Amino acid sequence: MNARHYATALREALKDKTTAQQGKVVTQFISEIKKRKHQGLLPGVIAHLKRGTSKKGEETLIVGRKKDVVHARKEAGTKVGAIINPNLIGGWQHYKDGMLTDTSYKRSLIELYRNITK
Repeated sequence: MNARHYATALREALKDKTTAQQGKVVTQFISEIKKRKHQGLLPGVIAHLKRGTSKKGEETLIVGRKKDVVHARKEAGTKVGAIINPNLIGGWQHYKDGMLTDTSYKRSLIELYRNITK
């Protein structure tokens, strides 16, 4: 399991619940993560939940630095506001209609690492 899978599962579990029910679900979720010794994934789960998922008609642009915003908007072909995520080394991520366009350096470096360590 990775943080994205946990975030998706939690989002689905919280859907259509009252605030009290959501509190119980989150408590059970955290206890399950601790039981599996995956509490190190919690920051990533929170990041995925904050980022959310792009629904039809919604879009999000995420960049690593403020100075990349104009360039990222031009390349992505959008005029939406940008979210600054210092975990992105460079490049940008664009979520639109449930699709992700990821031109971040982080993704490229992770793929390079995975290919080298196979």
